Amino acid sequence: MKTGWGLLLLFLMSFTAQARERIVWILPDWPPIERSGVEPSQSIFQWMMKVIADEMPSYEHHFVVGNIDKAVRLWKENKNVCALPALVTPQRQQLAYFTALTLVPAYRFVVSSSKASSFQAEKGEVSIRRVLENKNIKGALIQERSYGIEFDRLFSEKKTESLTRVQPKEDWMAVLSMVRNGRVDYTLEFPEYLRYFNLKNPTGGPLVGLKMVEMSPTLPAFVACAKGEWGKKIIWKVDRILQKLSKNDAYKKELNLMFINEPTTTYKQDMKEFLEKRTAESWIY
Repeated sequence: MKTGWGLLLLFLMSFTAQARERIVWILPDWPPIERSGVEPSQSIFQWMMKVIADEMPSYEHHFVVGNIDKAVRLWKENKNVCALPALVTPQRQQLAYFTALTLVPAYRFVVSSSKASSFQAEKGEVSIRRVLENKNIKGALIQERSYGIEFDRLFSEKKTESLTRVQPKEDWMAVLSMVRNGRVDYTLEFPEYLRYFNLKNPTGGPLVGLKMVEMSPTLPAFVACAKGEWGKKIIWKVDRILQKLSKNDAYKKELNLMFINEPTTTYKQDMKEFLEKRTAESWIY
């Protein structure tokens, strides 16, 4: 369900008139993953959100489709909303509390298939540092999106006119379309987004996602709630729920669907270590 920006603000303003406490959850337009017994239109994060919500029956849950930039804007306006999945950054930590949710496959360096060989190093990976040093290679990243703390720092240190930040008017597919249409040479995107884009756009040649030398195979993703007493209360509840769920074998099996299109060797050990930490202790920033 997509909610307009103005309508969402009106909804948030009406909280004081509600007898039952509500939580607004901002969820990404993540591509659907087929799962047995579940509608194919449901994404892995929609499923995870429902599992969390079912553990919080005393709240009324309202789900809004939107990217993290929508949550950031609302946090800056002191609106009490939560979002998932979110990467932790120093800037976001000033606006929200975080608790560990899952691992996701790391970003890929996305180019047209015809250009892929010119970027690959010996192991078939790309060095983003070398790419940034070449002013003739043009790239585009999404405004307000984090690409992991290390990469965010790298992009900040090596600012170049050949790499621009854009705010898509419609959805995340717009930036991938820029690569396919030759407006830019590359972008960074999650492999599931790339897979879905190629599925929905079979003509014009596929885009390919290359691994990067500087990026680990997985990234930790978090639930984030607005800074303040309300957000602290909600994030502590969610943290305890996730700690409990992560001990459940059926839940852990579902989490692995995040990597359904990835080679097992790229994530199995990372996920094992993540779950061990997630079940053992509170994990809040």
